[in-house]
Amino acid sequence: MNQWEVRGSSPPPGGRRWRQGGPFGRWGKASFHVCWAGLWLAFLATFSLFSPSAAAETWTSERLTQRAEAFYRENDGEGMWWAAEKFDEIGDQENAVRWWIRSGQIDFSLEVDRLVGYLQKGRNPKRLYEIAETEFRRLLLLPQRPDDPKRGAAARYAITALETMAKRFGRQKEMIAFFEEARTKLGGVRPFEGLLRLAIARLHQDRWRQRKALAIYRELLAAYSDPKDEIEVGILQEARRWLAADALERMDLERAKRLYGDIVRERA
Repeated sequence: MNQWEVRGSSPPPGGRRWRQGGPFGRWGKASFHVCWAGLWLAFLATFSLFSPSAAAETWTSERLTQRAEAFYRENDGEGMWWAAEKFDEIGDQENAVRWWIRSGQIDFSLEVDRLVGYLQKGRNPKRLYEIAETEFRRLLLLPQRPDDPKRGAAARYAITALETMAKRFGRQKEMIAFFEEARTKLGGVRPFEGLLRLAIARLHQDRWRQRKALAIYRELLAAYSDPKDEIEVGILQEARRWLAADALERMDLERAKRLYGDIVRERA
C-alpha cells in the first residue's frame, strides 16, 4: 500500500511531473505508452459511470485544509502542492496561495513571477498579497543557520519573493522597513544580513533613492571584501557593478576601471 492509499486519496496524476501543471506550469508531452494507457482507462471509465460508487469525490475547504496540514506535518511538498491545486479548483484562492507557498518552501519549486501574476489576477489581489506576504515573512524569520544549506536557500527564496512582490504591488517602503526589522531579529548573521541589505538597496533604487542605495553598496563592498562562499561573492560582485556604473555616470573612469577589473578577476 502506497502513501496515497494510506491517506485515502488518489495520487496526483503523473508522479512528480504533475507539479508542472496548474497556474504555475504547463503539462509536458505524454509518451506513446501513457497516451494508450489513458485511452484504455477512459474506455473503462465509460462503463463505471453507471455505478453509484463512481460519483466524483467532493472536496470542501475544511477537508482540504485537514489534508494539507497533514502533508505539512510530514514535510510533504508534493502533497501540499496537490492540496493547493484542489483549493484552486474549488475556487478557494486564499488557501491555494497559502499552500502553494508552503509547498514551495520545501524544494523552492514555486516560480515567484507566476505567483505574483496569480495574485494580481485573483478576485481580491490585496487580500491574496497579504496572505503571500505573511507566509514569506514567516519563512524568512525562522531561525537561520549559516552552516545549513537548506535554511540558507529558504532565506534567499523568501527575500527574492518579498522583494519581487513589493515592487509589483508598490509596497517598497513597507518592505524596506520589514527587511531592516528582519536584520535586527536575525542578528546580523552572514550572509543573510548581506542579502537583506542588497534587497533594501534595490528597493531604494526602485523608489529613486539612488544615494541611499549607493551608500549601502559601499558598506557591502567593505564588509564583504574577503568573501567566504559563493553567496558572499555574489553580494560583493553586485555591489561592485552598481558602484562601477555610478562611477561611469560621474565620469570617474579610474574608479570604474578598477571596479570592473575586480569583477573580472573574481570571475576568473
